[in-house]
Amino acid sequence: MFKISKAIFSIVTMNLLFQGCQRWETKYSVLKVLETEIILVNYRGTLKEIRLWGILCPEYFRACNDSAKLFLQKLLKNQKIRLIEYGKDSRGRIMAEVILEPYQNINHLLLKKGYAKHFKLHNEDPLYTQYEREAKSKKLGLWKERVREENEIKPQSKNLKTNKNSF
Repeated sequence: MFKISKAIFSIVTMNLLFQGCQRWETKYSVLKVLETEIILVNYRGTLKEIRLWGILCPEYFRACNDSAKLFLQKLLKNQKIRLIEYGKDSRGRIMAEVILEPYQNINHLLLKKGYAKHFKLHNEDPLYTQYEREAKSKKLGLWKERVREENEIKPQSKNLKTNKNSF
């Protein structure tokens, strides 16, 4: 009985590992940059909006937002990406880290260039905080101008609830 259970455990484990590898191997075609943190992709044969997880791109800094969108459009034009999914927001968009070959994390890149802020409500990753601080100290992107407290982004948690059970 023990040998059979061990064999079944091994088969199930290998199957799960293989499925994970298949998921990572899936590449999605970027069709359009809708907003700085939202892209449209061909996702398993259907059009899906992907919201870049863990970041916010402030719309009230119009010049910076336009620069960030243009940067993202050039970077992702005719590219295939991989996704690390974190569930869906309340609008049904897939929340994900977007990976461009060779393992270039687009979410991180937007933070490093100062085009985004760390969205701490849903992401406590210290690396995101570090990239934001570095961009802020170098006065890149939205940090070129001094941000006043009254202009700070106040995220509406109702729009970006993570579905922990998805996937």
